[in-house]
Amino acid sequence: MKTGFIAILNMGSERVVADLAVSTLEQNPDEFRSLLDLCFLEQYPLSMRAARALQLYCEKHPESIYPYIEEVVLKILKSRIDGVKRNFLKIFAEYIDIEQISDPGPLLNACFDWLQDPRQKPALRIHAMNLIHKLGKKEPELLHELHVTLEMIDESSEISIRNYARKMLRKLSRQSAACPEERSDEGSAVGNK
Repeated sequence: MKTGFIAILNMGSERVVADLAVSTLEQNPDEFRSLLDLCFLEQYPLSMRAARALQLYCEKHPESIYPYIEEVVLKILKSRIDGVKRNFLKIFAEYIDIEQISDPGPLLNACFDWLQDPRQKPALRIHAMNLIHKLGKKEPELLHELHVTLEMIDESSEISIRNYARKMLRKLSRQSAACPEERSDEGSAVGNK
């Protein structure tokens, strides 16, 4: 079946092609592993297209990634293809129960690195920001660190990053105002914004 996915994905990067791969996977859910393997071949654009199809599939079937989640975390940390990292960060930030990742520390560190790196594409940085925020719901001190990091985003960053960072800062401030017990005695930067 892997060759079937390759043939489909080699048709192009259009949404209709990704949807065809998703439809094929929905008809053959046991082939999830085959599509996952294509994501980590490190062959551009094939791996990026496979990751996009997998992201769309996980939007409907997030439980499918759970048996592979630890492996996926390790592999996205090593991937050189932005589209692969971006699509998996979106899966983690939007579709899955983040507590399924036994040790999110390395992924969290990578997300902070990507968020602060102006050479990264805006979508990757935004998904990293969203994943940090999601993890911060369980560990509120991360929200303070996210707040400080977002304040360091300067005017040389793309406008999409600056705008999204401002929106996230407002969200963090509202959350802090709604939960004053999370602030320290001196007040945190999040609480004082």
